[in-house]
Amino acid sequence: MSTPEPLPDPYDDPLPPHDILAEQAVLGCMMAYPQAITAATDILTAEDFYHPAHQTVYTTILTLSATGIEANVITIIDALKRTGELTRCGGELYILTIQQGATEVVPGNIAYYGGIVVDHSVGRRMLQASQRIAQLVRTDRKTIDAAELTERAR
Repeated sequence: MSTPEPLPDPYDDPLPPHDILAEQAVLGCMMAYPQAITAATDILTAEDFYHPAHQTVYTTILTLSATGIEANVITIIDALKRTGELTRCGGELYILTIQQGATEVVPGNIAYYGGIVVDHSVGRRMLQASQRIAQLVRTDRKTIDAAELTERAR
């Protein structure tokens, strides 16, 4: 009788923590419901988004809003074209897909969706810090005390 294959380790995911659907929900809400922009900026920064295109779209929405231009799919696509970033952000179809996904989300839940994005962002930062610590321990373990090691990891 052979032994069964071990179950995969759920913590052995090669990708850092992220939730693309939550990121899309936040951006879609911001596109469809202008009042969601303020709610999103209360809890999120561009760096909280895992997907670089989402960081750019988020920043574009904030820039448009700050200049008094309604951030909708047309104005966002136009702004991304003007900055030469539309292709990097997935093109017109991807931006439209994000906005269309907003029909499935509730604008009142933007804090919840944003919370998911922030939680994953914190997880990524924790992973980065632990990787820095591991590297320092491997390279400088004999010359640095624990307190200094902790400080250098920040």
